[in-house]
Formats: sequence, C-alpha cells, structure tokens
Amino acid sequence: MKILIPLFNGFEDAEAFILFSLLRKTNISFDIVGAPGTTVESNADIRIFAEKRIDQINPDDYIAIILPSLAPENYAKSSKLNEMVKRMYAQGKVIGAIGLAPLYLNKLGLLEGKRAVVAEGYERELDYPRAEPVVIDQNIITAKSFLAVPEFCVKLANLLYGQEKALELKKILSKF
Repeated sequence: MKILIPLFNGFEDAEAFILFSLLRKTNISFDIVGAPGTTVESNADIRIFAEKRIDQINPDDYIAIILPSLAPENYAKSSKLNEMVKRMYAQGKVIGAIGLAPLYLNKLGLLEGKRAVVAEGYERELDYPRAEPVVIDQNIITAKSFLAVPEFCVKLANLLYGQEKALELKKILSKF
C-alpha cells in the first residue's frame, strides 16, 4: 500500500522534497497528487508535475496521507481533500501534517483533545501543543517544520512498516 501526498499551489517545497527523498531512499511507495491539476507550484515558484490529480484517486488505495505545510484555508478549499482526510482518519489510517498543515487538521476537528506540534508561532491554535519536533497521538503524526522531516519520516516508517524500516532510514540518515 502507498502513502498519499497531495500538493496544492503554495506548498512548502523544502518539506516536500526532503519527504520525497527520504521515502524513495527506503523504497516506501507514495503517490504525489496535485490539486487542482497535475502541475503544482511551490512557495518558491518551483513547478513540479504530480502523478495524478486529487480527483482521480481513491483514498481506499492508501495507508496514509501526508500534508506538507500550506496555509490551512488553502487545503480547506478542497471538498475532495476534506472528505478524504476525514474518511481516512475514521478508518484509522495514518494522517501526517507538517508545519502549518496541523492547523488544517485542527479546523477539521481531528486534533480536538490531541497532542500535536505546529509551525512556531501558531501553538495557541492547538488544544495540546507540544515543543518536540515530531508528535504522534493515535493515528496522527505532526512535525514542526522542514527541519523535523527526517525524524518525522523515521517515526512514520516505524508506525506504518515497523522498526526494521525505521532503522533502515536511520542508517541512511546517519550518512548525512
């Protein structure tokens, strides 16, 4: 099973590209989907070509969804994404959010009563903000910024695939 990574115009490219690189190095399968189309532009005006459009995918084909940082109102504009995230959460699938993306999960009501981390300066918007770089609470994993993406990936690998995959990723990271 694959991980779903939706990208919307304005996504945080540093987070996304570190995420893509680390997942590929450990042979973790993922699909990059664009919204609304397959060409998506980052916050640094870097254009990438997504494999699919968000309206072409079935969330049942994925074990997790990871949301790179983006203003929460931009994510919230997509009724398809809102529906997918709520459905995947209800099914107990892993929901990941980095930087500002936890604010989107909070707006959906998924962080109510949960521990999470968010980009610096936005902690007051969460019920139980944490200072750690990465926090897991049930099936939600959040990371503070692009600096936390390596740790996020290790914890995600452990959560989804077990300790062996997490150790494989730690070994790769130790070479940098």
